[in-house]
Amino acid sequence: MKRTHHLRRSAAMALLALLVPALLAACGGSSAATATPAATKAAATTGAAPTTAPAAATTAGSSAAAPTTGAATTAPAAAASPAAGGTTAAAKPGGQIVMGRNINDLITFDPGHVYEISSNPIMAGAYETLVFQNPPDITQYVPVLAKEVPTTQNGGVSADGKTYTFHLRENVKFHTGNTMTADDWVFSMRRLHYLADNPSFLADPFSTDTAVNVKAVDPMTVSFTLAAPNVAFLSYLATNNTVVLDSKAVKAKGGTDAPNAKDTDKAKDFLDQNSAGTGPFILKSFTIKDQVVMDKNPNYWREPAKYDRFIMKQMKDSGTEQQQLEAGAIDIANDLDPDAVAQLDKSGKYTLTKGNTLDIVYLALNVSPDTGGLLANKQVRQAIGYAIDYDGIIQDLLKGAAVRPPTIIPIGLLGVDKQPQMYKTDLTKAKDLIKQANAVGQTVKFTYGAGDVIEGVALDTLAPKLKADIEQTGLKVDLAPVEPQQRLADYRAAKLQFTVSSWSPDYADVHTYAEPFGKTGGAAAKRVKYSNPEVDKLLAQGLAETDNAKRADIYGQIQKIIQDDAPFLVLEQPVAQIVSQKTITGYVYHPVDLVNPYLLARTG
Repeated sequence: MKRTHHLRRSAAMALLALLVPALLAACGGSSAATATPAATKAAATTGAAPTTAPAAATTAGSSAAAPTTGAATTAPAAAASPAAGGTTAAAKPGGQIVMGRNINDLITFDPGHVYEISSNPIMAGAYETLVFQNPPDITQYVPVLAKEVPTTQNGGVSADGKTYTFHLRENVKFHTGNTMTADDWVFSMRRLHYLADNPSFLADPFSTDTAVNVKAVDPMTVSFTLAAPNVAFLSYLATNNTVVLDSKAVKAKGGTDAPNAKDTDKAKDFLDQNSAGTGPFILKSFTIKDQVVMDKNPNYWREPAKYDRFIMKQMKDSGTEQQQLEAGAIDIANDLDPDAVAQLDKSGKYTLTKGNTLDIVYLALNVSPDTGGLLANKQVRQAIGYAIDYDGIIQDLLKGAAVRPPTIIPIGLLGVDKQPQMYKTDLTKAKDLIKQANAVGQTVKFTYGAGDVIEGVALDTLAPKLKADIEQTGLKVDLAPVEPQQRLADYRAAKLQFTVSSWSPDYADVHTYAEPFGKTGGAAAKRVKYSNPEVDKLLAQGLAETDNAKRADIYGQIQKIIQDDAPFLVLEQPVAQIVSQKTITGYVYHPVDLVNPYLLARTG
């Protein structure tokens, strides 16, 4: 998704700067929108320099191993500081901020369904979580709607590591004016689980087939009981899906937390156009393939946002986005190609912000005989892995603004630094594998989003290059460009033989990639019908292991198996490059939320 979260959502952000120094080497009001109220929320610091991380943040994947030992504890930190963190001088109240981005992936803003990368700034502005991993040091948890982070020391975590108790902030109002209580949390978590959509797995630690083990201890206390200790649990609770919704408002619009919610819940249409959260911004409108508008929440429980309206506006390509920025029609350009970034930065008229992502762009190869056909043969999948010119993609298409992780785990998460790169360009090996598979002259169908750009890669340019690379092995490739949203829907339904997609973290732990890509029925694995019982067994061990060295070894074994099986081949891990008007302050790149609108402000 994700899975890219403001005072919450997994923020594995700038720790990569110290973890992998090489990464850094790589990487206005819209006339169409009306003026007045709105905005969102987010992270910290201002925007000209690349984000960095403290040396202590040695492995993002280990950040969730601390829930029972302490990280951050008391309420202040993220819960009180964001408003102060990045708008220190000459901010002018009011006005609007417009961010340009390719938002072809936007489908919904219902927390129980949303799973798209571009949705994250909107979700981060409209909704809030109990706790958050506040950048730049995401090894520390800070409270948001909880008064403090539960630990064994303060009695918030039981001795067996299975029960987490949260005391809620008083007098927090939803956008409707209703007051947040523990009952709202129970409803929100039950609904998330029973909707049984892409993000529902985030409720798995405290859910079974017959029960969702979250309860209101009293009106302002909520507790979660896990089936087994889970070192990533607090990271699960720091996402854009494990947020609180106004249960009264959602029920009034047909929402339900009943076990049959998947079939009976009717609130999605309402939540696509209206927010039911506690965040600093209120969703006002969403026009598909056009724009999303949020207005400032004047009754926010902290200091209200510094401006009135946040707009995320569709940019069809880098050229259009550059023109819009130069014309002053947008304030922030989020999807510029490397050449445009270099040109704008050289002009000295704009602010360039770099950030190390935890995103990946990958190839998905369906392993089932019925849909995958030829790709059901592991030798063919491996041959494709050896055929691709990875350096050409990174250097020629991305101008070096990316790195390539060895596996489906991004560089910066637990244990990936010890993994060897299995797939390097080796045409001799690729041709031999195709011959062994008796696949010379046979055809695979490669489906991609026509006109789409993902993580800086224009697919209309990437697809022909991949075709040329792969056809050197003796295979034939049939290119099938389709409408981007249709491609995404077909991929999620496991209907595609071969495609390219992207992924962002759902929470800041190595498991956020290992599970969806490796687990039987995982969010990505099910799209290519991949399953390996040994991986399933290791994933269970990894979640229960509290020793980081042992845990890294477990996830290393998982990566080796998935690499060899080759249902996924990672092309690149981008370095984010965002260009904004000099009048915009408070921008800090966030590897999940992209940006937290709450911290933004304008000086003119």
